[in-house]
Amino acid sequence: MAVNEDFMGREFPPLPPVDVTAEWVGEFASSVGATNAMHHDARAARDAGFDDVVAPPTFAVVIAQKADAQLIEDPEAGIDFTRSCTASSHSRTTPRLLLACRFRPCCTSTPFGPPEAT
Repeated sequence: MAVNEDFMGREFPPLPPVDVTAEWVGEFASSVGATNAMHHDARAARDAGFDDVVAPPTFAVVIAQKADAQLIEDPEAGIDFTRSCTASSHSRTTPRLLLACRFRPCCTSTPFGPPEAT
């Protein structure tokens, strides 16, 4: 089954809020080998000007995958990771900080392909 192009642009409802706790941030930081004190110690984070611990940049993927699951787990979407391959790789870095707080994840399916040149 091919990926269902009818899903292009489909918007999915936001998920319930996700509470990001300092403990969760610390556990994630430890699991990915992030040793900066701001990931584990609220005082170190406050000394650096933040309200609470700061999550490593890759922590945002945990939140995003909760929203993406609505698309990926829908059998009608035709997404099958057992048959995936990569033709090329593109990456984009955006400096964003994620603090212990509350998020409401959401998902909109978009076309695949390289990022637009800016």
